[in-house]
Amino acid sequence: METQCLSALSRGEFQRIARLEYNDPNRIAYVYYGSQSTGALVMWPACEWCPTEYDARFRPWYSTAASGPKDVVLVLDKSGSMASEGRMGYARDAAVGVVGSLTNLDYVSVVTFSSTASSENTMLVQAESGYRTRIIADIEAIQESGMTYYVKAMTKAFAITAKSDDNSYSSGCNRVYVFLTDGNPTDDLAEFQTLLETNLRESDMFFFIILGSGVDDEVQANIQAIICAVGGIFIK
Repeated sequence: METQCLSALSRGEFQRIARLEYNDPNRIAYVYYGSQSTGALVMWPACEWCPTEYDARFRPWYSTAASGPKDVVLVLDKSGSMASEGRMGYARDAAVGVVGSLTNLDYVSVVTFSSTASSENTMLVQAESGYRTRIIADIEAIQESGMTYYVKAMTKAFAITAKSDDNSYSSGCNRVYVFLTDGNPTDDLAEFQTLLETNLRESDMFFFIILGSGVDDEVQANIQAIICAVGGIFIK
């Protein structure tokens, strides 16, 4: 029903654009609309197509229109506890979904962490098709081991973005950090908070995502308070 309503509302706008842009029978033109709330796709010219797994929100054309060019830093926990309850699988799926939605207008880096933090590059890299394929293969090959050092993870992430800024390896627009973990930090939360407060720019977006039930309730409350204090988004 919602999709039918969206279709009716967008019909007039589609027709207006079609009259302006689709004026040459030898040129193929399309208009797309993706629904943020449902993932439904409405397009012109119309066709009858009802796939069960297609989600417009994860298509590059939608993510580019919704967010514009961006820098994306994925910070992925690979500690030993991530092997429990399929957590690493959830983290891989989320990371692959993010990378798959990028285009060559975006820049990306992946940091993995446990007892140490590492990345295959020292600066952000333009998210061209071939590089996205390579990153996805690397994400799918992550193996779990070690402890959970938040500070080491974000120190590595901020070193990458700082060097990228110094060398103009950046989209020059939005910057998003996505931090996925499942466990209590091995290091000091106060140091983690100071690191975020010192390095996050006012325009940066920071998402902190906890997978599973490995974080103690008191620690979780403290983490949530820290993330909210720096203007980030906490997701459990």
